[in-house]
Amino acid sequence: LAAWPTGLSASAVEAFRNCPYRFFSRAVLRLREPDEMDTPAEKRHFGDWLHAALHRFHEARQPDQDDVQALHAAAEQALIELALDPADMLPFRAGLPAFVRGYLKWLRQHERAGWHWDSGEQPLEVEPQAWSPLRLVGRIDRIDRHGEVRLIVDYKTGTDAGVRERLKDLSEDVQLPYYAALLGVQDADAPVQGGYLALDEAEGPKWRAHDGLAASAVQLVTQLGDEWRRARAGEPLQALGAGSLCDHCEARCLCRRDEWTRTP
Repeated sequence: LAAWPTGLSASAVEAFRNCPYRFFSRAVLRLREPDEMDTPAEKRHFGDWLHAALHRFHEARQPDQDDVQALHAAAEQALIELALDPADMLPFRAGLPAFVRGYLKWLRQHERAGWHWDSGEQPLEVEPQAWSPLRLVGRIDRIDRHGEVRLIVDYKTGTDAGVRERLKDLSEDVQLPYYAALLGVQDADAPVQGGYLALDEAEGPKWRAHDGLAASAVQLVTQLGDEWRRARAGEPLQALGAGSLCDHCEARCLCRRDEWTRTP
């Protein structure tokens, strides 16, 4: 038990839900694949860049500013802050003007509906009673407000199709309920909403809401609280992964999944 983490991130909780064995290899054994050296700019860098640019833009935004110019400037500053090579990022930077136009169009519609940016990237920590002594720790991309209602906005640099697939079964979506729990939501009727904003769309960002988010957060905390207790009491962790999850799992050789279906 001494090797168990004291705080769990959204990715750790998602790993536990998808495959407890994978969670054990990552969070308890702390196994990681070595980083490749001298890799070119990848989609992850693109995501980091857009997250940083949007945070800088909203944090410094003024009512009378030129939003187009300000968002371009925030993107350039984000390149410097993240120490990204402008040449490596050139394929992504080429699409910046179209992204700025699409994002600001979405933002104007969002604000006309009454929402306004409240905060972003703030470190949060909470210890649900059902999880004691484990804590939830993490950062939420962005929180907007409309009166007393808080809106969790999670940026996704994947496609809208990927987001729709994630929300096809709301009981399988871990990330947004985790963030709601991280805000301290303990009531299924709490005034909190949330969704994913798919940024990598040619026609502009697409918003996909997680309906009944507060209830999903309460359910996640309750169900996982029971599972944590059983696991920490010594119940064997099962290798439940399947499909694409296993295809990219660094622990596949440990659980010996390839041996399960091999003919003797």
